[in-house]
Amino acid sequence: MPQGFVLYGQFSVRQNLNFVAGIYGLGFRERRRRVREALGFVELWGHRRKAAANVSGGMQRRLQLAATIVRRARGEPRSDPQAPLLGGVPNFERGRPHALRHDPVRR
Repeated sequence: MPQGFVLYGQFSVRQNLNFVAGIYGLGFRERRRRVREALGFVELWGHRRKAAANVSGGMQRRLQLAATIVRRARGEPRSDPQAPLLGGVPNFERGRPHALRHDPVRR
């Protein structure tokens, strides 16, 4: 992931993800579902209306991660080279399995 922020700072967090999902040709309903899932997964749902330039650097990195999640279909292979060794679970999920089970957005 790049050190510098590569999305649009003047857009809100949610608008950035909608833009990325639109580039990949997702329809309105699918785009809305995936944006919601991705924001919940990276714990940015509460910041969705803030301008991307006005959130912290860590939140900007999570927004960039969400942009990659929003375009990936469920079940699509992960690009993590350790995925076969770790059962296909990406690094971000390893430390919080309890949060994934109880996350209302991912249902």
